[in-house]
Amino acid sequence: MNLEVLSTSESMSLCRAAAGLVLGRFRLLADQTETQDPKLNQLFTDLADEVERSLVEMNQLDGQARLPEVLDEKTGQQVARGFLPSLSKGHDSVRMGRESGFYLVECVLEDLARFYGVLARQSSDEKSRELLLRWKSAIGSRLLFLQHVVL
Repeated sequence: MNLEVLSTSESMSLCRAAAGLVLGRFRLLADQTETQDPKLNQLFTDLADEVERSLVEMNQLDGQARLPEVLDEKTGQQVARGFLPSLSKGHDSVRMGRESGFYLVECVLEDLARFYGVLARQSSDEKSRELLLRWKSAIGSRLLFLQHVVL
């Protein structure tokens, strides 16, 4: 896939793929902390809910613009995964402690913000660019909140 200039359809396909991967990661982290750290579990659940809301927004945008699906799910996930190396950090079977949980959250959010920034720079459509920059900013704000208030 050529990432030099992306159409709106390509950008939204990649965003959906990335959001789906991140949503799965946050849900997995929530499952790993459910009984031993309810507050950390709540943080992961809240983050998953935020990603799910952004997925709904992406789907609504596609519905309004009637954008064609340009990438199959598997290809979109492969491309998105290349921008989200933090998804490979940690192990599915390991119990999640608070320190490692916050570290993983920071890594995932930083990767996702960077991903949206790359897509915004490569987007050929002003509306898509603005949306991607808004999502990047929202993730950056959430990350700053976590780093300065929660930690």
